[in-house]
Amino acid sequence: MHAGLLALSLLLSQVPPVLLPCVPSDSTTVCFCKQGMASACETLANSEPETLKGILRLAAMAKAAQEKEQAKEKAADAVDTGCGGGSKDPHEDDKEKCTGQLHHIISMKVWKELERHLVLKGRYSYRDDRFTTRAKDLKSHCGYQNWHRQVDEESARWLRDNGKATAEQFEAYLRQVYARPELQARFLNGF
Repeated sequence: MHAGLLALSLLLSQVPPVLLPCVPSDSTTVCFCKQGMASACETLANSEPETLKGILRLAAMAKAAQEKEQAKEKAADAVDTGCGGGSKDPHEDDKEKCTGQLHHIISMKVWKELERHLVLKGRYSYRDDRFTTRAKDLKSHCGYQNWHRQVDEESARWLRDNGKATAEQFEAYLRQVYARPELQARFLNGF
């Protein structure tokens, strides 16, 4: 097999079929080549080289779009807010020496759910100062990281699922969340 065809079939095998679609009943050489079948691509190279070039362009564009989307998702998980890499202080584990950002437990997402809540509406404010904790260091809390979005979504879901919860129940739930080992490692003083 020609080296170029081998590279093409490798590229096509890495592109999800949804990006190079064929209708289910399509059993043409073009469709088989789009799906990464090397022999079909070889047949096209001999009989319809321009069609093969078009498939190659489509595959390259689809692969580039896929890589761009993956890079965007990765960047969203590591939002850089200029916080730096955190403290190098050997005593940073001391609770009194927390140097990270102030974390507001009542985020916008949580506050919006609170404002829809039958019992808790009006009892809390966005970024409520009564519900803050200091991160251990800048690396532990730097902007709106993926873990932060997950905790916010979980808390918002809890509010939706517990429509008659009291303030005491909601605050007990928050204490339970912030007592988890993965959050306790970020917020030494807990909540």
